Amino acid sequence: MDGDVKRLTTDSGELTGITGLTSPGDRFTALAFTFASATLRMHCDDDTDEILVEVVEHDPGYPSVSSGSLGNLVGMRLEYAWALTNHRGYSDAFQLRFTDGRGRDETRQFEVAASAMDVRRLVE
Repeated sequence: MDGDVKRLTTDSGELTGITGLTSPGDRFTALAFTFASATLRMHCDDDTDEILVEVVEHDPGYPSVSSGSLGNLVGMRLEYAWALTNHRGYSDAFQLRFTDGRGRDETRQFEVAASAMDVRRLVE
């Protein structure tokens, strides 16, 4: 995992917005989570069907997607991040856990297949 991503998990500040590029079927080709301290950008590598994750200084200018399965994350802080590799050796998923600091946690997993991401809500 990129060192900038590790640093963001230690001091993200509140999530202020989520933007992205949508794909048919409630999927995404790119997502950007804008926090007080930086923006976490995820996008698909079309050649390998893997997920690329990086911290960028500014929101890449995607349209807002702060509703639906992602909407209730705004205002939360990033608590944990996992880079996931499947049984074939592909880095095709990434997982984020958010917290509100008052006992509410939300975990989302982003899986890439056919050059687009599915967002899954994990329930404890």
